[in-house]
Amino acid sequence: MRLFRVRALCVLVPILIFAVACGGAPPKEPPTTPVAKTEPAPPPPPPPPPPPPAEMKAQSTIVVAPILPGKMDTWKGFISAANGPRKGEYEASRKTAGMTQESVFVQKTPHGDFAVVYIEAADPKAAFETFKNGATPMDKDFVALLKDVHGIDVSQPMPPVELRAGYEGDGKRGGGNNAFFIPVLPGREADADKWMTDMEGPKAAEFDRTRALTGVTFERVFKVSTPNGMLIAVYIEAADPAAALKNMGTSTDPFLVQFFKDAQAVTGIDFTKGSPPVNEKLSEYKAM
Repeated sequence: MRLFRVRALCVLVPILIFAVACGGAPPKEPPTTPVAKTEPAPPPPPPPPPPPPAEMKAQSTIVVAPILPGKMDTWKGFISAANGPRKGEYEASRKTAGMTQESVFVQKTPHGDFAVVYIEAADPKAAFETFKNGATPMDKDFVALLKDVHGIDVSQPMPPVELRAGYEGDGKRGGGNNAFFIPVLPGREADADKWMTDMEGPKAAEFDRTRALTGVTFERVFKVSTPNGMLIAVYIEAADPAAALKNMGTSTDPFLVQFFKDAQAVTGIDFTKGSPPVNEKLSEYKAM
Protein backbone atom coordinates (compact mmCIF):
# COMPACT_ATOMS: atom_id res chain seq x y z
CA MET A 1 0.00 0.00 0.00
CA ARG A 2 2.84 2.39 0.84
CA LEU A 3 4.52 1.68 -2.55
CA PHE A 4 1.28 2.51 -4.35
CA ARG A 5 1.00 5.90 -2.60
CA VAL A 6 4.58 6.89 -3.45
CA ARG A 7 4.11 6.04 -7.09
CA ALA A 8 0.82 7.95 -7.25
CA LEU A 9 2.43 11.02 -5.73
CA CYS A 10 5.31 10.88 -8.24
CA VAL A 11 2.82 10.96 -11.10
CA LEU A 12 0.51 13.59 -9.60
CA VAL A 13 3.20 16.20 -8.73
CA PRO A 14 4.48 16.75 -12.37
CA ILE A 15 0.88 17.19 -13.57
CA LEU A 16 0.22 19.92 -11.00
CA ILE A 17 3.52 21.74 -11.83
CA PHE A 18 2.69 21.67 -15.55
CA ALA A 19 -0.78 23.10 -14.97
CA VAL A 20 0.51 25.98 -12.82
CA ALA A 21 3.29 26.77 -15.28
CA CYS A 22 0.78 27.13 -18.06
CA GLY A 23 -1.24 29.68 -16.03
CA GLY A 24 -3.93 27.20 -15.26
CA ALA A 25 -5.12 25.47 -12.20
CA PRO A 26 -6.23 21.99 -11.73
CA PRO A 27 -9.84 21.62 -12.86
CA LYS A 28 -12.35 21.87 -10.09
CA GLU A 29 -15.00 19.33 -9.65
CA PRO A 30 -18.50 20.74 -10.02
CA PRO A 31 -20.29 21.23 -6.73
CA THR A 32 -22.48 18.42 -5.70
CA THR A 33 -25.72 18.59 -3.89
CA PRO A 34 -25.31 17.02 -0.50
CA VAL A 35 -27.28 13.86 -0.14
CA ALA A 36 -29.04 13.31 3.12
CA LYS A 37 -27.59 10.37 4.94
CA THR A 38 -30.04 7.69 5.92
CA GLU A 39 -29.31 5.38 8.76
CA PRO A 40 -29.45 1.71 7.76
CA ALA A 41 -32.43 -0.14 9.12
CA PRO A 42 -31.55 -2.11 12.22
CA PRO A 43 -31.36 -5.86 11.69
CA PRO A 44 -34.46 -7.80 12.73
CA PRO A 45 -34.26 -9.30 16.22
CA PRO A 46 -33.26 -12.97 16.32
CA PRO A 47 -36.13 -15.42 16.68
CA PRO A 48 -36.73 -16.63 20.24
CA PRO A 49 -35.13 -19.99 21.06
CA PRO A 50 -37.47 -22.97 20.85
CA PRO A 51 -38.90 -24.14 24.16
CA PRO A 52 -36.88 -26.92 25.78
CA PRO A 53 -38.19 -30.47 25.45
CA ALA A 54 -40.54 -31.58 28.22
CA GLU A 55 -37.91 -33.83 29.74
CA MET A 56 -35.55 -30.86 30.11
CA LYS A 57 -38.06 -28.70 31.98
CA ALA A 58 -38.15 -30.96 35.03
CA GLN A 59 -35.53 -32.95 36.82
CA SER A 60 -36.27 -36.42 38.10
CA THR A 61 -35.29 -38.31 41.21
CA ILE A 62 -36.43 -41.32 43.15
CA VAL A 63 -36.84 -42.06 46.85
CA VAL A 64 -36.57 -45.58 48.30
CA ALA A 65 -37.65 -45.63 51.94
CA PRO A 66 -38.40 -48.53 54.29
CA ILE A 67 -41.86 -48.81 55.80
CA LEU A 68 -41.17 -49.52 59.45
CA PRO A 69 -42.78 -52.62 61.00
CA GLY A 70 -46.41 -52.02 61.94
CA LYS A 71 -46.62 -48.73 60.02
CA MET A 72 -48.19 -49.88 56.75
CA ASP A 73 -51.73 -48.94 57.84
CA THR A 74 -50.55 -45.50 58.98
CA TRP A 75 -48.85 -44.94 55.62
CA LYS A 76 -51.83 -46.09 53.58
CA GLY A 77 -54.14 -44.01 55.76
CA PHE A 78 -52.19 -40.85 54.93
CA ILE A 79 -52.22 -41.69 51.24
CA SER A 80 -55.95 -42.41 51.34
CA ALA A 81 -56.59 -39.00 52.92
CA ALA A 82 -54.34 -37.28 50.37
CA ASN A 83 -56.35 -38.86 47.56
CA GLY A 84 -59.67 -38.15 49.31
CA PRO A 85 -60.72 -35.43 51.76
CA ARG A 86 -57.29 -33.74 51.75
CA LYS A 87 -56.68 -33.98 48.02
CA GLY A 88 -56.81 -30.21 47.56
CA GLU A 89 -54.20 -29.71 50.29
CA TYR A 90 -52.02 -32.45 48.88
CA GLU A 91 -52.06 -31.10 45.32
CA ALA A 92 -51.46 -27.53 46.52
CA SER A 93 -48.49 -28.75 48.58
CA ARG A 94 -46.91 -30.48 45.57
CA LYS A 95 -47.58 -27.54 43.30
CA THR A 96 -45.98 -25.10 45.76
CA ALA A 97 -42.95 -27.37 45.96
CA GLY A 98 -42.55 -27.20 42.18
CA MET A 99 -43.43 -30.84 41.58
CA THR A 100 -44.92 -31.90 38.28
CA GLN A 101 -45.21 -35.60 39.11
CA GLU A 102 -45.14 -37.83 42.18
CA SER A 103 -45.84 -41.54 41.69
CA VAL A 104 -45.92 -43.68 44.84
CA PHE A 105 -45.40 -47.46 44.76
CA VAL A 106 -44.95 -50.12 47.43
CA GLN A 107 -42.39 -52.91 46.96
CA LYS A 108 -42.58 -56.01 49.14
CA THR A 109 -39.29 -57.82 49.76
CA PRO A 110 -38.06 -60.60 52.07
CA HIS A 111 -36.46 -57.85 54.14
CA GLY A 112 -39.62 -55.79 54.56
CA ASP A 113 -41.79 -53.36 52.64
CA PHE A 114 -40.50 -50.23 50.95
CA ALA A 115 -41.98 -47.09 49.47
CA VAL A 116 -40.62 -46.31 46.00
CA VAL A 117 -41.49 -42.76 44.99
CA TYR A 118 -40.65 -41.31 41.57
CA ILE A 119 -40.58 -37.50 41.45
CA GLU A 120 -40.29 -34.89 38.72
CA ALA A 121 -39.79 -31.27 39.76
CA ALA A 122 -38.13 -28.09 38.58
CA ASP A 123 -35.70 -28.58 41.47
CA PRO A 124 -36.18 -31.74 43.58
CA LYS A 125 -33.82 -30.52 46.31
CA ALA A 126 -35.77 -27.27 46.63
CA ALA A 127 -38.99 -29.30 46.80
CA PHE A 128 -37.70 -31.22 49.83
CA GLU A 129 -36.66 -27.94 51.41
CA THR A 130 -40.24 -26.71 51.02
CA PHE A 131 -41.53 -29.71 52.95
CA LYS A 132 -38.83 -29.33 55.60
CA ASN A 133 -39.88 -25.75 56.25
CA GLY A 134 -43.43 -26.96 56.91
CA ALA A 135 -45.32 -23.95 55.58
CA THR A 136 -48.75 -25.66 55.53
CA PRO A 137 -50.56 -28.24 57.68
CA MET A 138 -50.12 -30.79 54.87
CA ASP A 139 -46.36 -30.18 54.76
CA LYS A 140 -46.09 -30.52 58.53
CA ASP A 141 -48.12 -33.74 58.53
CA PHE A 142 -46.01 -35.10 55.68
CA VAL A 143 -42.76 -34.39 57.53
CA ALA A 144 -44.17 -36.08 60.63
CA LEU A 145 -45.19 -39.08 58.50
CA LEU A 146 -41.67 -39.42 57.09
CA LYS A 147 -40.32 -39.67 60.61
CA ASP A 148 -43.03 -41.95 61.97
CA VAL A 149 -43.41 -44.36 59.05
CA HIS A 150 -40.02 -44.27 57.33
CA GLY A 151 -37.66 -43.13 60.06
CA ILE A 152 -36.56 -40.20 57.89
CA ASP A 153 -35.42 -37.05 59.66
CA VAL A 154 -35.71 -34.25 57.09
CA SER A 155 -33.09 -32.22 58.97
CA GLN A 156 -30.54 -34.83 57.89
CA PRO A 157 -29.23 -35.29 54.30
CA MET A 158 -31.10 -37.75 52.12
CA PRO A 159 -29.16 -40.68 50.60
CA PRO A 160 -27.41 -39.57 47.40
CA VAL A 161 -29.34 -40.34 44.20
CA GLU A 162 -27.81 -40.09 40.72
CA LEU A 163 -29.69 -40.29 37.42
CA ARG A 164 -27.50 -42.63 35.38
CA ALA A 165 -29.48 -43.47 32.24
CA GLY A 166 -32.67 -42.56 30.47
CA TYR A 167 -34.86 -43.25 27.45
CA GLU A 168 -37.53 -40.90 26.05
CA GLY A 169 -38.76 -42.75 22.95
CA ASP A 170 -40.72 -40.47 20.64
CA GLY A 171 -41.50 -38.05 23.44
CA LYS A 172 -45.06 -39.26 23.92
CA ARG A 173 -45.65 -40.25 27.52
CA GLY A 174 -48.56 -41.91 29.22
CA GLY A 175 -50.05 -45.32 29.73
CA GLY A 176 -49.02 -47.37 32.74
CA ASN A 177 -45.94 -46.95 34.89
CA ASN A 178 -43.87 -48.83 37.42
CA ALA A 179 -40.98 -48.10 39.78
CA PHE A 180 -38.81 -50.65 41.55
CA PHE A 181 -35.37 -51.12 43.02
CA ILE A 182 -32.80 -53.92 43.05
CA PRO A 183 -29.96 -54.19 45.60
CA VAL A 184 -26.42 -54.52 44.27
CA LEU A 185 -24.35 -57.38 45.63
CA PRO A 186 -21.63 -56.36 48.11
CA GLY A 187 -18.34 -55.93 46.31
CA ARG A 188 -19.98 -55.49 42.88
CA GLU A 189 -20.60 -51.75 43.14
CA ALA A 190 -17.90 -50.83 40.61
CA ASP A 191 -19.29 -53.34 38.09
CA ALA A 192 -22.82 -52.01 38.63
CA ASP A 193 -21.57 -48.47 38.15
CA LYS A 194 -19.95 -49.39 34.83
CA TRP A 195 -23.07 -51.30 33.74
CA MET A 196 -25.18 -48.17 34.25
CA THR A 197 -22.56 -45.90 32.66
CA ASP A 198 -22.57 -48.04 29.50
CA MET A 199 -26.32 -47.45 29.09
CA GLU A 200 -25.62 -43.77 28.39
CA GLY A 201 -22.24 -44.34 26.76
CA PRO A 202 -21.06 -46.99 24.27
CA LYS A 203 -24.28 -49.01 24.54
CA ALA A 204 -26.74 -46.12 24.46
CA ALA A 205 -28.02 -46.82 20.93
CA GLU A 206 -28.69 -50.47 21.71
CA PHE A 207 -30.27 -49.53 25.03
CA ASP A 208 -32.71 -47.21 23.24
CA ARG A 209 -33.40 -49.70 20.43
CA THR A 210 -34.35 -52.52 22.78
CA ARG A 211 -36.60 -50.28 24.88
CA ALA A 212 -38.61 -49.41 21.79
CA LEU A 213 -38.56 -53.09 20.80
CA THR A 214 -40.11 -54.25 24.07
CA GLY A 215 -42.76 -51.54 24.42
CA VAL A 216 -41.10 -49.14 26.88
CA THR A 217 -41.91 -45.49 26.09
CA PHE A 218 -39.98 -43.77 28.90
CA GLU A 219 -37.34 -44.91 31.39
CA ARG A 220 -35.09 -43.56 34.11
CA VAL A 221 -32.32 -45.53 35.84
CA PHE A 222 -30.93 -44.26 39.15
CA LYS A 223 -28.02 -45.14 41.40
CA VAL A 224 -29.08 -44.87 45.05
CA SER A 225 -26.35 -44.94 47.70
CA THR A 226 -27.54 -45.99 51.15
CA PRO A 227 -25.77 -46.85 54.41
CA ASN A 228 -26.63 -50.49 53.68
CA GLY A 229 -25.26 -50.55 50.13
CA MET A 230 -25.99 -49.52 46.56
CA LEU A 231 -29.40 -49.83 44.91
CA ILE A 232 -30.38 -49.65 41.25
CA ALA A 233 -33.77 -47.97 41.02
CA VAL A 234 -35.80 -47.93 37.80
CA TYR A 235 -38.88 -46.04 36.65
CA ILE A 236 -40.57 -47.02 33.39
CA GLU A 237 -43.65 -46.07 31.40
CA ALA A 238 -45.34 -48.38 28.90
CA ALA A 239 -48.80 -49.24 27.68
CA ASP A 240 -48.41 -52.41 29.76
CA PRO A 241 -45.40 -52.21 32.11
CA ALA A 242 -45.68 -55.86 33.19
CA ALA A 243 -45.67 -57.05 29.57
CA ALA A 244 -42.77 -54.74 28.68
CA LEU A 245 -40.64 -56.07 31.53
CA LYS A 246 -41.52 -59.66 30.63
CA ASN A 247 -40.65 -59.00 26.99
CA MET A 248 -37.20 -57.81 28.09
CA GLY A 249 -36.49 -60.80 30.29
CA THR A 250 -37.59 -63.40 27.72
CA SER A 251 -36.15 -61.72 24.63
CA THR A 252 -33.57 -63.52 22.52
CA ASP A 253 -32.18 -60.23 21.25
CA PRO A 254 -28.37 -60.53 21.66
CA PHE A 255 -28.07 -57.19 23.41
CA LEU A 256 -30.80 -57.97 25.93
CA VAL A 257 -29.40 -61.44 26.59
CA GLN A 258 -26.03 -59.91 27.50
CA PHE A 259 -27.74 -57.02 29.31
CA PHE A 260 -29.43 -59.38 31.75
CA LYS A 261 -26.32 -61.52 32.16
CA ASP A 262 -24.53 -58.37 33.29
CA ALA A 263 -27.48 -57.48 35.53
CA GLN A 264 -27.35 -60.92 37.16
CA ALA A 265 -23.62 -60.54 37.78
CA VAL A 266 -24.15 -57.38 39.86
CA THR A 267 -27.49 -58.23 41.53
CA GLY A 268 -27.50 -62.03 41.75
CA ILE A 269 -30.97 -62.12 40.13
CA ASP A 270 -31.69 -64.17 37.01
CA PHE A 271 -34.23 -61.99 35.22
CA THR A 272 -34.79 -64.61 32.52
CA LYS A 273 -36.62 -66.69 35.15
CA GLY A 274 -38.77 -63.83 36.34
CA SER A 275 -39.15 -60.20 35.38
CA PRO A 276 -38.34 -57.33 37.74
CA PRO A 277 -41.10 -56.62 40.26
CA VAL A 278 -44.27 -54.90 39.09
CA ASN A 279 -45.18 -52.94 42.19
CA GLU A 280 -48.56 -51.73 43.37
CA LYS A 281 -49.16 -48.04 42.71
CA LEU A 282 -50.90 -46.35 45.63
CA SER A 283 -50.93 -42.71 44.58
CA GLU A 284 -50.03 -40.36 41.76
CA TYR A 285 -49.94 -36.60 41.33
CA LYS A 286 -49.42 -34.97 37.95
CA ALA A 287 -49.54 -31.24 37.38
CA MET A 288 -52.26 -30.22 34.98
